[in-house]
Amino acid sequence: MYSVVKSLFFIIVILSTNVYAVEEYHPNSGDSELDSSLIALNKKVKNKTARFSRKLSEIFQVPESNVSVLFTHYEFTPADVLMTLSIADSSGEPVNNVSKTYFENRNNGWKYTLYQMKIEKGTVVYKQIKSDAASEY
Repeated sequence: MYSVVKSLFFIIVILSTNVYAVEEYHPNSGDSELDSSLIALNKKVKNKTARFSRKLSEIFQVPESNVSVLFTHYEFTPADVLMTLSIADSSGEPVNNVSKTYFENRNNGWKYTLYQMKIEKGTVVYKQIKSDAASEY
């Protein structure tokens, strides 16, 4: 009996730890305000990705299928999809380049991708990306 209870407890701890880890999101943009906007966006959009995809498709004038690829192929969060499209739109960099750079360097966060795209804090492009992240979706 004791070993069964101990095993169940162990399983519950493992499952709850995995659920917690999945929901944790650290954009690591190098800007706490931008990070807060991205975290809030993920919480807000969480289960409404179809509507969010349509909206981003309209705003950034990209086919909805291209937005879907960011969710399915790259397994990006809503915030990652927004950042990808916003960086591409604001900087003129192709969406594929932005998504690939972030995907291959996800552990380094958005700060690394912004650096690779030569986007610096305070520039017009950076301010637009930050504004896009803070918008209501």
